[in-house]
Formats: sequence, C-alpha cells, structure tokens
Amino acid sequence: EKRSFFLKNLLTEVIFKEAGLGTFDPLAQRRRAWIWRGAAAACAAAALLAGGLFTWSYFDNRNAITAQAGQFEALQTPLTSVAATPASVEQPAMDGALGAMDAVATARTAPPGAAQDLLGPSASAEMVRAQTDT
Repeated sequence: EKRSFFLKNLLTEVIFKEAGLGTFDPLAQRRRAWIWRGAAAACAAAALLAGGLFTWSYFDNRNAITAQAGQFEALQTPLTSVAATPASVEQPAMDGALGAMDAVATARTAPPGAAQDLLGPSASAEMVRAQTDT
C-alpha cells in the first residue's frame, strides 16, 4: 500500500504538476472570463439599444397618429355640412363641396421618418406618394 500511495503522489504532485497536465492555465481562465463578460456586456448593450430604438419609433408613430386624428376631427365639420345639404339636380352648389375638397387636400401629416427609414423597411415613400397630387 505504501507503494501505491508513493506512485499516486509521484504522478499527481510531481509529474502532472511539472508537466502542466490535469491543470488549467490561470491566464487562460482569466482571459476566458473577460471574454464572457465582454460578450454579456455587448449583448446587454445591443438589447438596450434595440429597446431604445423601438421605444423611440413607437412614440414617433404615436405622435403621427395623434396628428392625423386631430386633422380628421377638424375635417368632420366641413364634410358634415357638405354631406347634409341635398344635391340639386338642376344647379348643384359646388362651392361647399370644393371648399371641403380643399380642406381634405391640405389635411396631410408627414409620415414619421429619420432613422427609421435607415434602419429597416418603411412605408413612408408610399405614404408620401399617396399624399401628393397626381
């Protein structure tokens, strides 16, 4: 039994330690830990950046929708008065209808743009094209 103990100590305490077998390199472990920390920090920063961009886009789009809702409310008065008047077959009064059409034509909200157009697909070009007089 003394011999096996001697051989075990010889292998584990002397030969393996001196050869670096069965042990981890402390510098490599520290380097690996810093790589993991850097990767976790980069993932957290990317998640925060994406969340910030989505939040900014949400508020920008919400403001555009609020502006359009305000314009819609403002259009209801002239359009209601035109719709309420009966159309005469002999001599239609076009002044009210043309005034309402002018109000509709000028009621335009610019689509939200800026960085959203650069970051991904956007319908702003189609919205601008739909709002132009052709």
